[in-house]
Amino acid sequence: MCSPLRFSCVVALVGLALATSAEAQNLRINGSGSVTVTAAPDYAAEAKGDPWDFDKTTDYVYAYSLGEDTPQDNGNEYTAWQPYPTVSNGIFSGVMREATPSVQMLFGGVPGAMNARQDTGIKTPIDASRYVTLSFRLKRSWAAGMTEALKVLWEKGRRDASTPVGVLLLLAKGFDIDTARWINQSPIGDQGDANEWQVYRVRLTDPNVLVPGARFSGTPWSAQIAGLSVTPGTGPVGGTVQLDWVKVTAARTVTLSWQSLGSNVVITATDGTQSVQVFPEDIQPGRHANPDPRGNTGAFPDNSSVAWDYGHLTPGTWTLTATGASASRTATLVVDASPFFTILNPDVTGGEDMASTLIGDPWDLTNREDVFRYTSPTSALFDVKNSTFTPQGLTGTAWRSGQYGLTQSDSQVRFFDDDLGARFSLTPDQARRYHRLTFTIDYDIPVQSTFDPLAPRPFLEDRDVNTGRPGVGGMMRVIWRTAAYRGGAFAESCGLPVQDGGPRTYTIDLSAYGSA
Repeated sequence: MCSPLRFSCVVALVGLALATSAEAQNLRINGSGSVTVTAAPDYAAEAKGDPWDFDKTTDYVYAYSLGEDTPQDNGNEYTAWQPYPTVSNGIFSGVMREATPSVQMLFGGVPGAMNARQDTGIKTPIDASRYVTLSFRLKRSWAAGMTEALKVLWEKGRRDASTPVGVLLLLAKGFDIDTARWINQSPIGDQGDANEWQVYRVRLTDPNVLVPGARFSGTPWSAQIAGLSVTPGTGPVGGTVQLDWVKVTAARTVTLSWQSLGSNVVITATDGTQSVQVFPEDIQPGRHANPDPRGNTGAFPDNSSVAWDYGHLTPGTWTLTATGASASRTATLVVDASPFFTILNPDVTGGEDMASTLIGDPWDLTNREDVFRYTSPTSALFDVKNSTFTPQGLTGTAWRSGQYGLTQSDSQVRFFDDDLGARFSLTPDQARRYHRLTFTIDYDIPVQSTFDPLAPRPFLEDRDVNTGRPGVGGMMRVIWRTAAYRGGAFAESCGLPVQDGGPRTYTIDLSAYGSA
């Protein structure tokens, strides 16, 4: 009678052993099978109130998205895109006019200009001690070469020869033996494919990466960063480049741990649209003679853990899969979007509108009286032709009339002046009350039938130094004159560097010029 009992006991013990073994095979995120975290703090979302997700054309700076000094661009004379990149449905798309174009994400301004009054890195610099990781999602029409490099360039001030600049080269695909890093975060089997989305990530303070002479030169990522551009590799003229998003994030990590999966554990993550791989960062750099075999697979040993910076993951539900030689397990990571805010009140533009209150007609430029009511016909739209007043505002073409001996365009839109006498003026009290000037302007560089871009050099200079072609000027200014100078010289603000690529709004506190 004992035999059946002993037999049933053995069966129960075997079943228990199998259950224990299966339970031991696992993947955990912060010790759990499912974890919810907040997206890593992002510079553009926090500092600018607008993430670089290409939901609008002003998420990058077209006029300064240049190329390298190659025969195609004649020493950085022209933009590197032909003729305009498009921003549609959250995607930047550009056709290359030269082999090494760049996308300027943050522009630091120029010396002597009101850089802090517009969307520049002087107004909203990147705090390099907080935001340390750059990531972006990129698609290109050509396959990556084995040694092809992408480039990141940052500037610690205005666009000037004396400004410290850092340059970092990123291997387009695969394991970089010199830095012991994978910059391309796509699964190894998918890296470098043409017409496929690839996610890139680099920690800009990583000592393995910032080794002078190997991949890095110039000033380190530190202090305040005013300019940032990305060069998406070296490709064929006429090739296409697409960007889904660009982020500069603070470090945020989760701990991944796994056990009993067998050797050579490979970990991937997907949200159903994007896929990335988790790569080890404990490999020694520079082992050319005896390379670590993990450089071919990105695998981890079994029964291990890793602190993983997830800052390049976009908000959503991500399934992480750890696959070893004997088993595969999954875990779920939910990334919640980080909140960001925009200040609505107090409004930097001020309150009561001067034109609405004193004239009874806001300067919305929907009717010609906005500029002709208190100006002379010859000066109201000086060096502006083909002007049209529409429900969306004034449109016109800048040109060079040659009046007064000017050799360049001097386009002006005047709202009131004393050319015909003091028909309208502000009293000192009114000038002190109404002093916040706000305007929206869009510079739309014409596309020629054959590509002949006006930006940036012919656009940003009064005259092109190589061709002699007149430009339309690279600085806009606000001009005025007081009663003491009636009929005489104008006063003018410092310049505002022209940035095209879509409507841009500026607010200037003119009281700052009260004693100038």
